[in-house]
Amino acid sequence: MNRLSTWWQGRGRRWWSDYQWPVLLLLGLAALILGFIGFTRNGLQTGESRSVLDNLYLTLGLISLNSGAVPPPVSWELQLARFLVPAIAAYTAILALAAIFTQQSQQVRLWFMRDHVIICGLGRKGVRLARQFTDRGMGVVVLEADEGNDWVEAARAWGAVVLHGDARDPELLHKARLNRAAHLVSVSGDDGVNAEVAVLAENLSRTRQDGALTCSIHIVDPQLWYLLREKELDVATDSHFRLELFNIFDRGASLLLKNYSPWTRRQSELTCDIHLVLIGLGKLGQSLVTQAASQWWEQRRISDQRLRFSIIDLQAAQKVETLCVRHPNLTEVCDLDPLQMDVRSADFQRADFLFNQDGACIADAIYICMDNDSLGLH
Repeated sequence: MNRLSTWWQGRGRRWWSDYQWPVLLLLGLAALILGFIGFTRNGLQTGESRSVLDNLYLTLGLISLNSGAVPPPVSWELQLARFLVPAIAAYTAILALAAIFTQQSQQVRLWFMRDHVIICGLGRKGVRLARQFTDRGMGVVVLEADEGNDWVEAARAWGAVVLHGDARDPELLHKARLNRAAHLVSVSGDDGVNAEVAVLAENLSRTRQDGALTCSIHIVDPQLWYLLREKELDVATDSHFRLELFNIFDRGASLLLKNYSPWTRRQSELTCDIHLVLIGLGKLGQSLVTQAASQWWEQRRISDQRLRFSIIDLQAAQKVETLCVRHPNLTEVCDLDPLQMDVRSADFQRADFLFNQDGACIADAIYICMDNDSLGLH
């Protein structure tokens, strides 16, 4: 029973949401056909002279329960149809009412939710989290300010409750049943918003009666990260609130360097610099540069080797300058060569930056960190 319940809460519910209307249409047509066959046989067996239209009229009358009472004998086709047709009609009516009163029905679901997950922000990160949590059969409440967000209906189809409004609104958090939630994850694109949500959640959690709320927030800015890191340690002993910080770009860069290390092939070549090509200096690209520089410094601090980066981006010079201001020690370890070009341009297609004057490839590794997935694939 537990496995069936878990399957329904995850993939089963999503499958039914995707295919329920075709299934209902096929069942409805099959039930009407069985009803027509049943009425036809009943007329022949009882000696009633009913025309095709009469039998069709009686079949349609099954929808409103007006025509199922006929003198025996009743064939199995009619017996099945006079229960199946009104059942499908009733279920369809319920779906229509649920579509009209979506917000009201979601509010009813919230009354019974406990130990659920509240996700603030329905961007790319929020969508993936909502999908994964619902697949695991967990209750999910999504707080999204943009009512026109294209992912809202998809999240509801997966089984999540979606509430529109600012996650920094205490009333909205109360409505999402924060006092009974097990986790709150804030993945807004604004670090400041995520931090405000965490502070507000901590204040509201002081009135919790049972269990602790684990609040996970996505922080990109390094300075804000260190400030909140102190807060994370301060609340470690709180019995009602836990704060966790995470950065998917740092995590992604760490996994890239771990799984595709650029210098493991040259452990014995201590006189050689390492030359990396980075395409796209977004948040993931910046994390990769800083982490690669840190790892390189730990491994080669004694030697004079340099870590060289050829950085390709439409705003490469500006972004490299900003990165060096935020991390002034980078220039002590790395040589950063900004190359401003479009990946769809002829200069990029020629790829002169990959070769030296003798035509030999000088890149030890190439990392593609484009924010646009289609351009990255291109």
